[in-house]
Amino acid sequence: LQVGFARAKAYLEARYSEKLSIGEVADHFGVHPNHLSRAFREEYRCSPKQFLTELKLDKARQMLTQTDTPVALVASLLSFEDQHAFSRSFKNHFGYPPSACRKRT
Repeated sequence: LQVGFARAKAYLEARYSEKLSIGEVADHFGVHPNHLSRAFREEYRCSPKQFLTELKLDKARQMLTQTDTPVALVASLLSFEDQHAFSRSFKNHFGYPPSACRKRT
């Protein structure tokens, strides 16, 4: 990745709330999606998709603990497929469902 991994990572961080595909990110930097994924994994020890999902989940937890935004709206604002997919990912990542997040604070 000639533009540097830091730029690809920054691109994902800046656009985390959008529904991005690895193909779109790779096109933006003029590389093949497989090359982006392989090189990103070597540099950051996770795929771009994993990085993006973890970033979204961290932002979701922040939104749930610091605002009154409903869980369904958080899922939508962060471009998850639907509330069920968001809740499943959240629980797998943090060990508790998003609805319990507010009760923990």
